[in-house]
Amino acid sequence: MGNNRRFVNEPIPEFLVAAIKGITANMGKNDTVLIAGKSHTKAEILDVLAGLLEPYEEVEAARSEYEAKIEARDAAEPTAAAFARDYASGITSTYGRGQAVASRYGVPIPKARRELTPHEKVIKAAKAQETRKLRGTQGKKQRSKVKAQGNYAISVGTPPDAPARSVPPPPPSVAPASPGVNVLAATAAPNLVAPPAAPAVTPAGVGAPTVNGVAH
Repeated sequence: MGNNRRFVNEPIPEFLVAAIKGITANMGKNDTVLIAGKSHTKAEILDVLAGLLEPYEEVEAARSEYEAKIEARDAAEPTAAAFARDYASGITSTYGRGQAVASRYGVPIPKARRELTPHEKVIKAAKAQETRKLRGTQGKKQRSKVKAQGNYAISVGTPPDAPARSVPPPPPSVAPASPGVNVLAATAAPNLVAPPAAPAVTPAGVGAPTVNGVAH
């Protein structure tokens, strides 16, 4: 079965328009054309073509009108939605809440969320976990397991652009004194010559002691 909306490679409405233009411009007033075994004059052919084209033109006109009405509806929809919210708020504030009040004044009732089956809960959890994996998001436990690896060394130095600073030499170190050692004696002292010992003087009239008859 062929495509009834096309003639050869051209849509039928375009063919009808082209045929009307061709007959109007080129066919003589007294010419006749044999179509489907019947002779047709120029006027008869134009009438047939116009009648065939009319449904397409009506559809096109209706489509244009429909598209214009769709645009007008879309433009008015935000205003209608805002009024619907204000209307529902006014009804509930005046007559109270509840299904009975809402049904009397045409206010829709939000449907309760259906409880998921155990199978659906498992699927939902698996999808959430896979989504987090693909996005790279992690919870507290996963983040606490992420730690830096390897050995790190810290070097402290002077930046290349810092001015050089002179450091004074450290003071001489003094070893702590050991018990019983005079620190002052440990330092170098000048050599001193001890004076000669004075001769022993025996008082007059006192004899030297004797041991075994030998005087000392």
